[in-house]
Amino acid sequence: MKDEALALFKLMDELKLIHSDLPLNDLMQLYLKLGQPENVPELIDELKRRNIPRSSYTYGFLLWSYAELNDMEGVERVVEELSNNVEENCTWIECSTLAAIYVQANQFEKAEAFLRKLESDKMPRKHEAYHSLISLYAGTLNRAEVYQVCEAMKRVWEYSCSVYDMRLADNVIHGYLSGDLLEEAELVFDKAMKRCKGPFAISWERFMVYYLKKLRIDLALKHMEAAVILKNNSPLDSNAYGTLLKAYIVSGKVAPNMWQRLAKDGIELSQELQDLLVNVCPE
Repeated sequence: MKDEALALFKLMDELKLIHSDLPLNDLMQLYLKLGQPENVPELIDELKRRNIPRSSYTYGFLLWSYAELNDMEGVERVVEELSNNVEENCTWIECSTLAAIYVQANQFEKAEAFLRKLESDKMPRKHEAYHSLISLYAGTLNRAEVYQVCEAMKRVWEYSCSVYDMRLADNVIHGYLSGDLLEEAELVFDKAMKRCKGPFAISWERFMVYYLKKLRIDLALKHMEAAVILKNNSPLDSNAYGTLLKAYIVSGKVAPNMWQRLAKDGIELSQELQDLLVNVCPE
């Protein structure tokens, strides 16, 4: 893959078709995927040599290359360069990338500085952006900020949407659960189920993961089963039952009526399912 990409770049260069940073950005992304971040700064030098302006994506790749190399001094040099022309250069992409890098480096104060920039005027009003912001704040262990962003997102969801977007509600729920705010998450989910048609499977899965982390196995199993049923919009199939039975075994739980449930749903009993049922439904 690398050799083909370099050959294509060389051909484009010979034909004088390189007029923007896009081809070099593609190479940077490739090097990062291949685990060769040390090659990215060389491509930045090539952009400078060609007098090609660097885009937000270019800076993002450069920042991640320094992060992968554990070169925080390199990251700081880029920050200094961006700060010289903040309005033009420090976009959502750079700010969110820097916040993620500082979270990864456990430099939470610097991470939160860039997160506050994102909240001020750079954040797209899209559910993906809110999800990213919540995840980054959760990474800083700042429960208060997670709550604040969730409240802002909830207001957008409740008052600004003529049609209730379950994706935005999912992000609010994710944020509350990340901040260990279970009651608030449940209230949002209850309201969503009353006001929109779903899909709800992702939210069920979020609650399942939360309860597993809290070792609330009974509740985790309840949400897991609901998520699988909602996804398939039908009774569980043999694979889903297999997963459910394994979860019961891991948690040390039994389900005496499980044989009847499989029979009711018309599940053909493979040898694996029979072995699992023996453990979950002891005589």
